[in-house]
Order: sequence, then structure tokens, then C-alpha cells
Amino acid sequence: ATQSCEVRLIDLMSDSLLRSRSPGAATEHARRTRRRTEEGGGSSAARALEDDLEPHGGDEWLEELRLREGLDGLFDNELLSDVQLVVVHGEQQRRFRCHKVILAAMSTYFRALFAGGMAEATAAEVTLKDIDPACCEHVLRLLYGQSVRITGPSLLTLMHLADFYGVAQLYARTAELLESHVTKESDNCCAKLAEAAALGCVQAQAHCVRVMLADFGAASRQPSFVSLEQRVLADVLERDELVCADEEVALDGLLRWWAAQPPPAAGAPAAIDELLPLVRWPLLRPATLAQWSDADSRPAALRSSLLNELLLEGFRYR
Repeated sequence: ATQSCEVRLIDLMSDSLLRSRSPGAATEHARRTRRRTEEGGGSSAARALEDDLEPHGGDEWLEELRLREGLDGLFDNELLSDVQLVVVHGEQQRRFRCHKVILAAMSTYFRALFAGGMAEATAAEVTLKDIDPACCEHVLRLLYGQSVRITGPSLLTLMHLADFYGVAQLYARTAELLESHVTKESDNCCAKLAEAAALGCVQAQAHCVRVMLADFGAASRQPSFVSLEQRVLADVLERDELVCADEEVALDGLLRWWAAQPPPAAGAPAAIDELLPLVRWPLLRPATLAQWSDADSRPAALRSSLLNELLLEGFRYR
């Protein structure tokens, strides 16, 4: 069910490298352990916003944002307008009549553009490329003090634009919404992590990874888990903070991801060769190691030259 709530902000103007697989590093690797889930589980209450918004699962939610008041009537108004923003995205193009002083007061990007001695300081038009006009309109409305309703699918785009254009208030507020709506219980951390990685939204990625680490087993069963980039999955698997009931959960998640990937190009290294060493093989149960020692019991799609070495490491340090 869609919920709506107006949120007002205070008006302020203003690789990971894979671990070494050398024998010398094997002992240290074998001693490393992951955090384990306690029997019976623990408290899983979702974080709530200060205004008591309740988090919802997925992207079926609606929030109303406002950054300031008093200037809303000047949005896209020719009155005292001294610059037009031309927003171009593919075949789409929109023009917005703006005021340099308002843009500069609310955005570090526009402050540098209009007050930093650049040609745009006196230009009547400024072109912004590769930005969705609808999302740009949302940001501009917020800069002029209007309320904007946003939903789950638009949250990370707004957060990314707020970061790029240096709108601190909007960035902080979208970060709060992300933490409220992407939780262990919301079942959407993998989808949001994939989206954040595509946008290059670092803080959003960090939050989604923290949620994944808190319950890797549940996260690895989400539909979007298999769409994660290899580097993102590697970053998660190599973390000592990763919480799972046992190491078999990490291995099963990796195999589920691998089974959904297209075959590697001819001559290209297989992703599985880079990801398998991130599993803590000495933490696997002896029965699991024994099963994998039998070539006929291994997954048919799995052909890794490192497997025998990893199995040996697992048996050696039990």
C-alpha cells in the first residue's frame, strides 16, 4: 500500500584485491572466521526515521520532500530569471528558466559554475547532458522550495544527482530514506546494490553491502542477487563481517550466482576462479569437502583449476 508523508528539512544555505593464495598466506587465511548468526536469531527491527516513518518492503512507497520555503513561486518563472538550463537526455530536451543566485545558494556545482570565473557565469544558457529531464525537474523544484513526491525507483537517481550537483540537504535526506527503506526485512538490498553500482553512488553501495553482510543467506536468495557485478560480489564475499549460519551458505550463494552468468569469452579468465578463493574452505564441514573431492559430485558447470588446491587447504587446516 502506498503511503505518503511530508518531510521538511532545516533550511541551510549552503579493488578490493583478492587475498594471496600463496602457501605463506594460507595459515592466516585459515584462521580467519566469519561472524555467525546466533541460534534463534536476534533483533531484526528496521531502522526508523526520526519522523517515525515505517519502512516498507521493496519500492512500493512514497515520500514527500521539501528543502526550503518562500521561493516556490519562482520555479521556471521568467521573473528575474537570468539563465536557462537546457537539459538533454538522448532525444529528450527541456528548458528551465532559473535564477543563478538561487542555484548557487543551494548547489556547490552551480556555485562554482556561476561564481568561479567560468564562461557560464555570464552565459544566458547552460546545457546539462545525460540527465533525465523529469529527475532534473524534481531537483530544481526542491531547490526552489517546492514539495516533491518520490518513490523507490527514483530514490537512487535523486541521491546520485544530489551528490553530483552538491545539494547537501537533498543528499542527506535521500541517504536517510535509503537506510529506512533498504533493510534486512525489505528484501531489496541486491536490487538497490546493483542500481547503486551502475550509478556509481558510493554511499548507497556501502549501505546495501552492509545490509547484505548482515544476512548473506537471505540476500543471496533475492532474484537480483544473480545480477550483481563480479567485483561487487567479490567485495561482499571477502569481508570478515559477512554473517551466515555456516560457510556452506556463502558457497551456495556463489554457485547460484555463477550458474546464472553467461559463459566467459574465449581466452578470458573464468569469474569462478577469482571468486572461489574468497570462500573460507577450512570452515566448510568435512562432509562438504569430501563431497567436493569427488569429481562426479561437483556441479557440472564448475571447472576450476584452483579447486584441488582449495580442497587441500580445507582439509589441512581443519
